[in-house]
Amino acid sequence: MEIVGYILAVLALVEFFHIGYLVSAIRKNSKCQTAMLRIALGIISGKETIVGNLGTAQCYMDKANPFGSVRIDGETWDCRAAGQVNNMAKVRVIGFAGPNLIVEKAA
Repeated sequence: MEIVGYILAVLALVEFFHIGYLVSAIRKNSKCQTAMLRIALGIISGKETIVGNLGTAQCYMDKANPFGSVRIDGETWDCRAAGQVNNMAKVRVIGFAGPNLIVEKAA
């Protein structure tokens, strides 16, 4: 039984240093280490996670010129409007096609 206690103590110590490494990766703010941290903690990001979110159109878009950009949570994304959207109008993300978000005017 003593061996089990020692093994558990060693595993706890290893996990303690592992968590310390992850925290230091955040502090260094290296893109590679931050990406590793996000994977290790199960944090999912990207355009898939913002479907349904509200943002602000950064230009006028309509059927003749549907491509533009939208600002969501402090980030600027390329988008395609599903209808007419005025500059600085509130929009909702309804999906994505390739690298572009698809947005519509928010109700």
